[in-house]
Amino acid sequence: MDKQVEASQRASSLPIPRWEFIALCAALMALNSLAIDIMLPALQQIGASLGVESENHRQYVITAYMLGFGGGQLLFGPISDRFGRRAPLVFGLVVYV
Repeated sequence: MDKQVEASQRASSLPIPRWEFIALCAALMALNSLAIDIMLPALQQIGASLGVESENHRQYVITAYMLGFGGGQLLFGPISDRFGRRAPLVFGLVVYV
């Protein structure tokens, strides 16, 4: 019984409503699909600027994007758990700029 009460207390202690959290997660997942959909029409020009002749080899651009996206989460996830969210975010912005 105590475990059930603890679980309900943890769920109710979220700083935002549950529906808002679910909507935020869905929007973040949609951003990845949107980024790929934006890149696909330009794939021919990207391949030409990189000097890739074969259409099959141009698809490696999408693979590189997905690996970078997944690798970034695997790298910065534990770092943000250890140091908080602000430090990795500032580091990423400094590297980007």
